[in-house]
Amino acid sequence: MKNGVTNLKREILCLTIVGLVAAFAPAAYAVPAQQVLRTMNPQIITGGCCSNFNLTVTATEPAKVVPVVVTWSTDFVLNPLKFFAFGISLNGGPCQGFGGGSLEEPLMAGSGDQFNTRMFQFVIHANEGLHPGNNTFTVCGGSVSAPTDTIELGANVLEVRMSK
Repeated sequence: MKNGVTNLKREILCLTIVGLVAAFAPAAYAVPAQQVLRTMNPQIITGGCCSNFNLTVTATEPAKVVPVVVTWSTDFVLNPLKFFAFGISLNGGPCQGFGGGSLEEPLMAGSGDQFNTRMFQFVIHANEGLHPGNNTFTVCGGSVSAPTDTIELGANVLEVRMSK
């Protein structure tokens, strides 16, 4: 009988601890639909920097503007194997590098005919053109090597998150 009471006390203590951990754990952060774009259709982009890639997400800033993090991950093939640069056009403005955004595919056997994957993150601060209300974030870029170079984008995801 004493063992049964001891086991019951342990179970109650464990459930209490689990409940407290769950109560203080951060809530899941759901992203509004307009802040995420997933594209599965291949897209070929030719030309020098900087072209609009027609990949756009929107975030609604509060009255007191907060920084955002824009993440873009993509499958790609460069042809020929050259150097491409990427950035973000904020609210239809010029293509800007708010973080690392370049690719140079190494000259390896077979590397020009198979998809590779990269992820880029751009941090945009409140004083860099964000404003209260809707803000658009569009991936842009192009070849730094020659205006005839192309990049084929495969599946890719674009997302913007605001700080809390």
